[in-house]
Formats: sequence, structure tokens, C-alpha cells
Amino acid sequence: MSSTSWMKFPCRVVEMQLDYVLACGQSFRWHKNASGEWHGVIGRKAFRLRQTNDHVEYQVFPGPSADMPAISEPAPKNRRQSKSAKETASMEFSKTPAVIDPHLSELHRYFALETSLMPLYEAWSAADERFAAVAPQFQGIRMLQQDFVETLFSFICSSNNNIQRIQQMVEKLCSNYGAAICSLDGRTFYSFPSVDRLAGKEVDGELRKLGFGYRAGFLQKSAEYITKYAAFPHFPLVVCRYFGFEKSVINRTTIKYVAIILTE
Repeated sequence: MSSTSWMKFPCRVVEMQLDYVLACGQSFRWHKNASGEWHGVIGRKAFRLRQTNDHVEYQVFPGPSADMPAISEPAPKNRRQSKSAKETASMEFSKTPAVIDPHLSELHRYFALETSLMPLYEAWSAADERFAAVAPQFQGIRMLQQDFVETLFSFICSSNNNIQRIQQMVEKLCSNYGAAICSLDGRTFYSFPSVDRLAGKEVDGELRKLGFGYRAGFLQKSAEYITKYAAFPHFPLVVCRYFGFEKSVINRTTIKYVAIILTE
């Protein structure tokens, strides 16, 4: 597949460093090539990312199609001005041109770029001497806003595991149960499988053959649990939110197959 045009948005390395954020064990879908570019999947799209000192550049595969029009930039809202000019200098999206790529908001949400790190680093450094000492060497580390299902099942794969093996397991889940998106640099990228796809009784045995070991049962049973109980009011709020249920009563609940305990 031929590459699409490179797009970019302003983001200084003090606000986000891809080499830290994408390799620190939050997500297991990203790979860095010899050219220093990161390839990975967000939702059902593959992205190629690279970074300069003050911009993040990106490509989307498959690229924007004719039925996906560009989105006009919304008029700025009346917001209270930031106390620090540098807080907005590194994060504000370019106002030129007036039409932005429709995938930009997806990246903005995934990397949680609505939150500026600089004032947080300053506050944490003021509160903790150890953080103040190491922060200059580890700037731009931020939490990803990943898909709930991908995060949950990646967490199950992480049990008693290292990052390399977790990556391998997550890739096996995607290549065997997800949908192919595209191929880049000789690697095929897949979407993360749906819970319905992983809930089948046969999945346990299939995953064991793929080397998941005891995690196979946890994965299959977790998917089955979600598909069966998501609509019930006692189900944990975080899962209900994923499935569009805004209100839920959170009781003292133990989800056996996910190893999560929620208390009132």
C-alpha cells in the first residue's frame, strides 16, 4: 500500500516523547523501524509517527478516503486564559490551514493532549525532591487514553510476563481474531478483536495452542463475562461506560476472571 501524505501538529518534546510513551509498557501495539518512525494501530487504523523538537508528524493507513471529508476547525470557545503562556505554546493546534485532517482528533484523544504536562511536572517537582532530580531526563511521559477492551485484555496477557512476550501475545490475539488493516515495512497490522470474537468457547483451547498458557482461560472467560453481564446494573461502571451505559450502581464486586475488585 502506498503511503499517504505526512501531516503534523505542534507538540514539543517536553509535552510528549514518543520514544518514552510508546515503549514504556502502556501499549503493546507500537513498533519502531530503523528510520526512527513508530508504526502502530489505534482503533481500526494504522498510524506512522515521527517526531521533531516541536511537532509530531503522522500518516494514516488506509489514508483519508473520499467519503471521509476534512473537518472544519471549530471556532474557539471562551475559556479562561492559562496562567502560563508556555502551557499552551506546546499544545495548541495550528490555526493554519483552517481545515484539519479528520484523524487529528483521534491522535489528540489517544495521547490525551488536552492535558499539558509542563505545569504538572513543575508541581510534582516542587512537591518531591526525587522527582525533581529525575524529571529532566524523563520529560514528555504521559498516559495514553487507550480503548478499554484492548487495555483490559493486554493487562491479562501481562500476568507474570515481560514486555516482549506481552507484545507477542497481543499480536497473536490481533492476527488471529482481529481484522487486517494494511501492511507496512513487511508487517501486517490488525485491529484488536472484539469481545464477541474472544468470547467463544473454542477460544480457550485455540489460545493455549498459541502459547498463552493459563492466560487463555482468563481471556476467554473475561470476554464471555463482559458480553453476558455488561447490561446489568451491578456490572462495574468502567465496563458499563464502554458499552454506553451512563449509570450504574457499583457494589462490592469481584470480577474473577479479570482480577479487579471494586468497592463502594
